Amino acid sequence: MSGSPSHPAPPPPPANPPQAAWEPRPPQKKSKGPLWIILGVVGCFGLISFGGCFAAIFIPNFVDALQKAKQKRTVADMRMISEAYSMYLLDRAAPANIYQGDLSVSLDVEEGTNFVSPEEFSQMVSEYMTGDMPVADGWENPLEFYLADRVGDAPGLIIRSTGRDGIFESTVYPQGSYDPTEYDNDIVWTEGDFYYWPSGAIP
Repeated sequence: MSGSPSHPAPPPPPANPPQAAWEPRPPQKKSKGPLWIILGVVGCFGLISFGGCFAAIFIPNFVDALQKAKQKRTVADMRMISEAYSMYLLDRAAPANIYQGDLSVSLDVEEGTNFVSPEEFSQMVSEYMTGDMPVADGWENPLEFYLADRVGDAPGLIIRSTGRDGIFESTVYPQGSYDPTEYDNDIVWTEGDFYYWPSGAIP
C-alpha cells in the first residue's frame, strides 16, 4: 500500500518534569549613600548654627576689647606726654601752672591758647621721652596740642583726641567722665590731669 511514510509517534511528556535545583539569591547590600548625605546636611546646618552663635557672642566682645585697648593706649600716651612736658618746664625753672580761666565750669581749648603742631611740640619734649613722642591716638587719628596762657611764663598744656570717629565733637568741654563705650567721644587732658575722659580708662 502506497502512501506517506510513517513516523514514530513523539514520546509522551513526563508526568513530573524535573525541576532545577533551587539556589538562594545572594543578599543585596543596602546603599548607605542617602544616609550619609542626610547626616552630612544635618551636620552642616549644625556647624552653621554653632558658628553663628559663636560669632554673635565672641565677635562683639572682641571688637569691644579692641576699642578699649585703643582708648587706654590714648590715655596712657597723653599722660606720658604731659609728664615729659612737666620735665621740660622743670628744667627751665618755670613756675607752677595756674590757669587764668574757671575750669570748674568748662574748658574752651581755643580760648587764650595757642595751637602747636605735633612736630613742634615733639621737638620741645623729645629729650624727655624714651622713644618718639606719640603724635596720634590709639585709633591713629592726630592728637592736637595747645599751650594755654598762664600767670607767669609757664604755658599750660592741653592735649585732645578725637576718639574713634576722627572728628572733634566740640571746642568746649564739660568737666567729667563719660561712658567708656562711647568710643567716638573726645578725650581731653589739661592741668596735669584728664578733664574730659572715659570713666574706667584711667588707672
